[in-house]
Order: sequence, then structure tokens, then C-alpha cells
Amino acid sequence: MLNIKGLFDFGFLFKKNNIIFVIVLLIGMVIGSICLGLISSDTSEKLNFLLINDLKTKNSGFNKLNFICSVGTSMTFVVSMIIFALSFLGPLAMFIIIFLRGFGLGLIMGCIYVFYYFKGIIFCIFILLPGVFLSSVGIILIASQSFNFSIKFTSKILPNSNSLPLWPEFLDYIKNVTFSMIFVLFAALIDFTLLGLFCRFFEF
Repeated sequence: MLNIKGLFDFGFLFKKNNIIFVIVLLIGMVIGSICLGLISSDTSEKLNFLLINDLKTKNSGFNKLNFICSVGTSMTFVVSMIIFALSFLGPLAMFIIIFLRGFGLGLIMGCIYVFYYFKGIIFCIFILLPGVFLSSVGIILIASQSFNFSIKFTSKILPNSNSLPLWPEFLDYIKNVTFSMIFVLFAALIDFTLLGLFCRFFEF
């Protein structure tokens, strides 16, 4: 069952699976940043062009599209994890999805730093990181829950599996995922607020 009291003591953040996924996320960020330095200048210029267009779109005050885009970006990972949780590929897929999340973040933040230096660092720390941190917490929790459920799901399709129904555990999984989505939605709200208040002070 969903243990809300246990979740609010934040001890759940330090479970083994969660820590492993945090490490995978950080590795992805580091590799993403390194890869930015390895790609050609032409490709990096194209990335910068796409980044500028995205930032200009967001630099429009309290635009509801900023909230929708923030939720949509995170939901891409969440929906992928839920789908893979219902397959024997789930455990491996969770690591790949979290790595790709980190890789993308490393690429974006590295690009902002390379092209905008100090201004880029300030933008990342005060505008991007608060929302990125919270949404990553939610995504990692969902990855951990999906990892565990996928193992249970896989055990049911093995020849010597027991005949106990998986439906109650599936409902618990959906409840836990739904609760973890609070982090994602709150992160999108923070993105919406910070972009609305401060993005106009950054000219890219």
C-alpha cells in the first residue's frame, strides 16, 4: 500500500535503488557535458540555435505553455518507464531512461555554459536547477518503483511462477507513481514561476 507517512520522512530518498539511479543520472550528466566538447563546432552551433529559440519562447512572462512544456518533458520519461515496467526489459530500460535523462541535462547545461559562461552558470543555478532537481527526484522515484514492479511482472511469466494475482501490486504501483508525480508537477510550477519572474533578465 501507499505509505504517505513514510514518504514524508524523506528516508525513501536514500533507498538503495534510488541512490543507484542518482549515480546513473550523474554519470549521464557528466558524459553529456563531455560529449558536447567532442562534437563539431557546426553541430554545437546548431544546438545553441535550438536552445536560443527555446529560451526566447519561454522568455514571455507567465506563459502557461512553460508549465505544459515542463510537465510534457518529464512525462515523456514517466510514460516510457510505465510502459517498460510491464515487460521483462523493464529493469534494464530504467537504467537507460535515467541515463538519457542525465545525458540530456548535461548536454543542455553544458551548452548554456560554453556559449554564455558566467551568465549561463547563473541561469542554470537559479532558473533551471530548482525545477530540474525536483522533477529528477520524481522521475527517479518512479524509475525505482517501475524497476521493482517489472521484476515482479517478469517473475510471473516464468514457467515456475506462483499463481498469485499481480493486480493488487499493480494498483499499489500506480498509486505510488501517482504520488511521485507530485514532484514532477511541483517542479513544473517552479519552472513556470522562475521563468515568469526572472527569465526576462537574461538576454540570449
